[in-house]
Amino acid sequence: MTGRKRILAVDDDPKNRNLLKHMLESLDYEPELAGSGSEALEKLGSGIDLVLLDVMMPGMDGFEVARRIRSDPFNSDIPIIVVTILTGKEDRLRAVESGANDFISKPIDKLELRVRLTSLLKMKEAQDAIKRHRDELEEMVARRTAALQESERRCRTLYEDSKRREELYHSFLTASADAVVIYDTQGRTQYVSPSFTRTFGWDLSEVESKLLPYVPDAEKQGSQEQVDDVIRKGATVSGFVTKRSTKDGRVLDMSISASRYMDHRGDPAGMLVVLHDITEHKRMDQALRESEARFRNIFEAAQDCIFLKDRSLSFTDVNPAMLEMLEMPFDGLIGKTDEELFGEDYAVQARNLEARVLEGQTIETEQTLKTKSGPVVLDCIRFPIRDSSGEITGVCGIARDMTERARTTHEAAHRGEEYPANATRSALELVRLAAKTDSIVLFLGESGSGKDHFARHLHELSQRANGPFFSINCAALPQDLAESELFGHEPGAFTGSAGRKRGLLELAEGGSLLLNEIGELSPRLQAKLLTFLDTQSFTRVGGEKSIKVNARLMAATNRDLEKEVETGNFREDLFYRLSVFVIKVPPLRRRTEDIPIIARDLVHLLVKRIGLLKVPVIEPAAMVILTRYDWPGNVRELRNVLERALILCRHNRITPEDIGISPKPGVDPGKDDMAITLNIAENTSLGEVLHETKRLLVTRALHRCRWNVTAAARLLGVSRDSLRHHMEFLSIRRGE
Repeated sequence: MTGRKRILAVDDDPKNRNLLKHMLESLDYEPELAGSGSEALEKLGSGIDLVLLDVMMPGMDGFEVARRIRSDPFNSDIPIIVVTILTGKEDRLRAVESGANDFISKPIDKLELRVRLTSLLKMKEAQDAIKRHRDELEEMVARRTAALQESERRCRTLYEDSKRREELYHSFLTASADAVVIYDTQGRTQYVSPSFTRTFGWDLSEVESKLLPYVPDAEKQGSQEQVDDVIRKGATVSGFVTKRSTKDGRVLDMSISASRYMDHRGDPAGMLVVLHDITEHKRMDQALRESEARFRNIFEAAQDCIFLKDRSLSFTDVNPAMLEMLEMPFDGLIGKTDEELFGEDYAVQARNLEARVLEGQTIETEQTLKTKSGPVVLDCIRFPIRDSSGEITGVCGIARDMTERARTTHEAAHRGEEYPANATRSALELVRLAAKTDSIVLFLGESGSGKDHFARHLHELSQRANGPFFSINCAALPQDLAESELFGHEPGAFTGSAGRKRGLLELAEGGSLLLNEIGELSPRLQAKLLTFLDTQSFTRVGGEKSIKVNARLMAATNRDLEKEVETGNFREDLFYRLSVFVIKVPPLRRRTEDIPIIARDLVHLLVKRIGLLKVPVIEPAAMVILTRYDWPGNVRELRNVLERALILCRHNRITPEDIGISPKPGVDPGKDDMAITLNIAENTSLGEVLHETKRLLVTRALHRCRWNVTAAARLLGVSRDSLRHHMEFLSIRRGE
């Protein structure tokens, strides 16, 4: 069956189809049968070589099938023989019009069928061969045409490139700032560029055919041997520096390069010399060396500590002041990181800061650094180091030792575990929990209750203890200056702003900022503060650049912020943002047990501030008055009372008269739970009276302080060990 022609026989009569099948097989053709016009059209795509098509068929007749075959672009050239019993001229014309190549009448004669099939198939083969030959010719013509076009395009491109190179060479020689000279193979001048004339003063007419110097020899002309080295042997002269005189007698520093050039055949045609004027460069280089020497002198002599780091934050250079402060040798510092030198706690904070510096930010912070001689408080400014292209290559830091100033201005918070009042202990427990995180904390409490004292205590317990702590009273800020105080301003931001100012948020970098009485902030500042809390960045007043700051924010107020939100005086979104962690500071009247501790701490601080030489003792009777008072002004009022008492007191003792406050309403000032009544029997000795008096006083103090020995000792004005000695001597046991 392989290689036989496939004939599609189309007839609606099964008998006729079967007859055609046997007849085609006997003629050595491979028959394919279809019972309708639709079926015949479906089978055309399976490699049919010729169609035997019956005319009279139901539905779609043979004429329509022939027309559809001829309209199909994939099968339009298939030979078609119409098989019909119609013999009229009109029917034969219809068959031809529909696209039939031939027709045969029924009943079909086998010999006639063989002749007609053979004739049409051979004619089809001949047409296919002619078509293939024509296609091959057309393809060959197309290839040759494309090759000619490509050759023409390449020639045109080469010509245009050559012309363009010539134009570029001419433009280069004309526009180049370097002086260009072209010599022939004998070393005679053939061309000088306009820059040569501008630099040296000679034009081509003055130097043409003359041998000019091109090697770094200030005294001699170039020799023929030197010309031969470049032109014949292909040697090059590159970057040699020498001096050359101009036509008007000036002496210039020149960098000279020389190389040979070739003609179109590739033969040496001469020599090209380029002279680059480096006079100004050498002058600037000398100035730069002098500037570097001055900078090194300043760097070495500076009293402030200066350090340089690369992008990996390893030290690359430090000045002697820093080596002296750290008590370390230069080799022990260079190449090391903060983690290797100062430990992980300091390194984490420094890395966070310097990562932002490497992004282009300048940051000033206050940090505590542990050295061999003890902790040192440093005011340090870090800024990026850039190369000539503007790329950041490292970090430069300048640090000033502020330890003494910090020591005189710092007021340490009292250790919370020593306060006996339960309300104080509860609040301080919340402070310790908050100190473990960087969350926003809101302190609520009456005015003067010590909210800033609790905020500072939180700062000193946190990981930011080495950083600065700032507190600002928002109620004391003028509305027109409040934004500048918090966020800083740029020069010219408003009338009187001559220079740039860094706000408290920026100064608190790496530390904490307490916004006291935050309820007093204007709506505009509330909105800007909310943006900072969400992004940790802000812009100075009058500025455009966003500044990122790593500072912990704490807030305090004596107002009911929820009511302020209801009345529209405080933003609701800011209130919820601040209320992440709320600590309520109890008023002083709810923690009277703490008054002896607070009073003594305040006295010590006031003594330093006032400048007294000794710290006065608060008499027990005066302490009783302090503990029995309501203190509507809270700790602030207590501080003022003690300051007045320090001024009035004599003989280094603060008496009830020095205190000068009235007791609670309804309380007899002559009676107090520390007052005692003694019934002295006859013949009682003075020693026995004193013994009983001591026992009653100690017992009453212990009861008042709920048997807290430390607090009772403070109340009595004795040491803790002394009180325990008295308790043992007087046989006092808990519960008496």
